[in-house]
Amino acid sequence: MGHADRATYFSTAVADLAMLTDDNRYRTAVDRIWANAVHRKHFLTGGVGASHRGEAFSDDFDLRNDGYCESCAGCGMTFWADRLNRMHHDAHHLDVQERTLYNHVLGAVELSGENFFYQNPLASDRARYPWHGCPCCVGNIPRALLGIKDLTYAIDAERETLHVCHFVAGEGTIEDVAGTSLRIRQETDYPWSGEVRIALAPETPAEFTLKIRIPDRTESELYLAAPDLSGQFAVALNGARQKLAVERGFVGLRRKWQEGDVVTVALPMDVQRMRCDERVRANLGRVALVRGPITYNVEDVDHGCDAFLERGEHARADSAQDGRPQHR
Repeated sequence: MGHADRATYFSTAVADLAMLTDDNRYRTAVDRIWANAVHRKHFLTGGVGASHRGEAFSDDFDLRNDGYCESCAGCGMTFWADRLNRMHHDAHHLDVQERTLYNHVLGAVELSGENFFYQNPLASDRARYPWHGCPCCVGNIPRALLGIKDLTYAIDAERETLHVCHFVAGEGTIEDVAGTSLRIRQETDYPWSGEVRIALAPETPAEFTLKIRIPDRTESELYLAAPDLSGQFAVALNGARQKLAVERGFVGLRRKWQEGDVVTVALPMDVQRMRCDERVRANLGRVALVRGPITYNVEDVDHGCDAFLERGEHARADSAQDGRPQHR
């Protein structure tokens, strides 16, 4: 409940307290709040905070398509997801984070980098603009995006398990992975392609577990995707196909790694139709399209008509011979 920005920041701090104090009461509370935010109040773009009154979370299943969805609240969701991933090492939180980063946070910024959205309703005819009277998002958006460099990988407290959390082309060094310095490089143009190449170069050979996130495109119980792409991925080690089971959203490879080892990942990138829980009245009779983590934006100008029809118009357009409205 309440102001969505403050709620996500507050919950991020509660998660920090849970980890720092090892107090299960904080952990239980913040997990319950997260479940309500993601499974009852989460837009398909990763936005939260539907209410224009108080820039706030609204009631369960109130996901109006002209909802407020402030950019700072999306940034807060990415910070909150980071803390819960550190706490649980469960890729569900990273799936939410990925959705929010690609659609809500990055989508708020114009390609020029000079104009942005303060609010991010799903249905809008407004243009991005250079400044806002309350300028918090002006700095918060780039802060969240620059933070991706620290979100790509995570390591457990024992320094024995390295998690590949996001698929981002780049190279860097992670100190003290199983007692050695590890140089790691990703080559990919994800999310346009599902092909990822991960090259590892430990300073000295070392045994540890490499865990790679396998995205779940239905990270919120509010949405159902078709076709179902779960299980349709491939992982190879030095060219040899691996048979791996997904656990808590990750597949794991444990071995003594040495310089020159390469892991390749192929993720399905088929276009999926996303349908919403029928308790979300604003989306009855509607379908969204996604490909990988990206939600399609359907523009009126591309189709020469109003691409966002009211429910009554859908019913008239889709009526079957028996007169009953059919959902697309």
